[in-house]
Amino acid sequence: MDSPEDPELPPPPPLPPPLPVEEEASQLPPLLPKPFPGFWQAAGLFVLWILMTVVVIVPAMILDMIRHNEHKEFTMHPVTLGLATLLASTTVLWVARRRTGRGLAELFAWVPVDPSVFTAAAGLVAGILPLGILTFLWLERLFPGIVPKLDYGFSKSRWFAFVVIVFIAPFCEETVFRGIFLRGFEGRYGASKAIALSAALFGLAHGSLVRLPHTFALGCALGWLYSKTRSLWVSVAAHMLNNLIAGLFLLAGGGGGGGLTPAPVKKPIPFHPVEPVLALTALAILLISIRSLRQQQTFRTIME
Repeated sequence: MDSPEDPELPPPPPLPPPLPVEEEASQLPPLLPKPFPGFWQAAGLFVLWILMTVVVIVPAMILDMIRHNEHKEFTMHPVTLGLATLLASTTVLWVARRRTGRGLAELFAWVPVDPSVFTAAAGLVAGILPLGILTFLWLERLFPGIVPKLDYGFSKSRWFAFVVIVFIAPFCEETVFRGIFLRGFEGRYGASKAIALSAALFGLAHGSLVRLPHTFALGCALGWLYSKTRSLWVSVAAHMLNNLIAGLFLLAGGGGGGGLTPAPVKKPIPFHPVEPVLALTALAILLISIRSLRQQQTFRTIME
C-alpha cells in the first residue's frame, strides 16, 4: 500500500535587505566617553598647574632681583603665593569643565554626612600631622640642613599668610586633586589606585621630596574621605584643620624660623624623650580613626 505524500512546507520568508553601514551604526548603543581625566591627561593638567604658578612667581622674582631683595619680599609674599594658587586651580578647573561640564556647583554639591564622620576625619589629621612633624625632626637629625626652611610668607605678612594656607589653599587644592583628578581616576582605575595616584600628584605639587611622605599620606587620607563620602566639604574641612594646626605653629613661632619644619642648624636637634610617646599616641589615634570610618554606615558608594 502506497504511503500518503507529505504536504509541502511553505517557502521561508525573504530576508530583509541589509542596512546601509551608516544606518546600522546609528542603531548601535552609543559608546560612553571615558571619565576625565586619565593619568596622562592629569599629568598634562598637573604641568599646567605648575606653569600657571610660574606665571605668577617669575614676575615676583624679577622684582626681587631688580630691587636686590635678598629675603625674596615679593617672591615669598603670601599675596604672590595666594594668587599663584588661585590662578593654577582656576585654570585647571576651566579646562576640566570644558571636558566634563562639571563646575564648582556640582563638585561642591552638599551630600548629607553623619557628623561623626567629621570627628573621625579630625582624628586622621591628628594622627598624620604629628607623625609628619616627627619625620622632619628625625630627617634633620640624620641629615642636618636637608629639611627646607618654610614659612609660607609668615615672615612677610603673618595674618594674610594664615588666610592663604588655612582657607585658600585647601579649597583650591581639594577642587583639583580630589574633585577633578580623583573623580576621573575612579572611573578608570578603581578607588584604591585613584586615591594613590591623586595623592602622589598632591604630594609632588608641594615641591619637596623631603615632605613627600607626609603630603602623600595626607593626600591618601583626604582622598579616602572623599571617595567614601562623595563630599568635597569633608575633605576640605580635614585639609583646613591640618593647615590650621600648621598655621598656629607658624604663628607661635613668629614666622620666618618657627613652625613645622625646623630651620637648618649646624648641630643636630637633640632627642627628646617625649618623641616616641607622641609617635605612639599619634599612631593610636590614626588607627582608631580609620576603624571608626570603616564602621560608618552612612558612606555612599562610588557612583561615577
